[in-house]
Amino acid sequence: MEPKLLVARAVTKLLLQYPFYGSLALALRMMQDDTIETMCTDGKSIKWSANFVATLDPLQVMFVITHEVLHVAFKHMFRIGKRNHKLWNIACDFAINAILIKMFGIEAMPEGGLYDPQYEGMSAEKIYDLIKDMSDDEVDEITGGRDQWQMGDFQEPKDGNGDAMQEAELEQLSDDIDQKVIIAADTARAAGKLPSEVQELVDIMKRSQVDLETVVSRFVGGDVPADFSYRKINRRSYMMLDMVSPTIAKHSVGHVIIKIDSSASVRKEELQYFLGICNQFVEEKQPESVTIITWDTKVRTVTTYDKGQAIPDLKLTGRGGTLISPVFQYVEDNQLPCDYSIVLSDMCIFDYPERPADYPVLWVSPDMRSKPAPWGKSTWMKAA
Repeated sequence: MEPKLLVARAVTKLLLQYPFYGSLALALRMMQDDTIETMCTDGKSIKWSANFVATLDPLQVMFVITHEVLHVAFKHMFRIGKRNHKLWNIACDFAINAILIKMFGIEAMPEGGLYDPQYEGMSAEKIYDLIKDMSDDEVDEITGGRDQWQMGDFQEPKDGNGDAMQEAELEQLSDDIDQKVIIAADTARAAGKLPSEVQELVDIMKRSQVDLETVVSRFVGGDVPADFSYRKINRRSYMMLDMVSPTIAKHSVGHVIIKIDSSASVRKEELQYFLGICNQFVEEKQPESVTIITWDTKVRTVTTYDKGQAIPDLKLTGRGGTLISPVFQYVEDNQLPCDYSIVLSDMCIFDYPERPADYPVLWVSPDMRSKPAPWGKSTWMKAA
């Protein structure tokens, strides 16, 4: 069968049997490119080599196309950071193929595909951490000593001129992928065929669209307006705009305690973004006091700012493990006044107090994949 026909029939079968993956494959451009060895994606299209596809049976073609679709859905090309590209690609393939083998069976994976049952259920980041210190010989043992071990790969996104995308272009592409994934998920849900791992993925993407400033503003003191006032927008340096905007002035909301995880899980730029939002509501809502508590396995610093005082940049100390119970216990033992509390943490917490606090608590995590706290309100932030 002609490779082009094999690809078309594979996408059609995916639409019927696995509508999420088929819909997302259709949303991406399927392009024949005989300059590549196998199949790859850059987040905008899926490119395939006719010579490679010709070596596959119909089930294997479905497997490899779905493999590329998952690279896009999981946005592996954006999550690489400063990791080694080869090892990151290996980790991503292990994570993806563990999902696909449950769908299609081991026989559907073409020769050269990477699979190890010990990595089932793990994220690519977790797998990478387990293999990042492997020697070259150990990596060669996994890949068979081949540079092109992949049956499919992901590439760095390029602009129309073939140059690396600028940050704004990458952000737009990331947003475009989110929308395509959400639409494909809606299609699959309507057919009653939305995989659980996809539902979790969609939840994460929707979290990335949360307006943290609005969430914090509504959480602290509700939405009871006093009047309208005109003032300059207060942002950190990356958000500064020399303009005046109408805003709603708020009544004082009492005492606020902000608990900041200093256990190396919150990056500096995330902390600055978070503090910028906190200063926004301090100016708008004029709490009687704001107390900043930094903590890791214990309380490290406690600083209180009176009404109208801005929260300065913080230098975090500690940077150890993560225990939250001592922080709530400290507030209780020292009878700190608290009408609202906001916690900034990656939510990698295993000692949540069994009894909820006697005051409203908003949990804010910079990790889109973190689980919500067992009580209080949880939200997620995407630092600008």
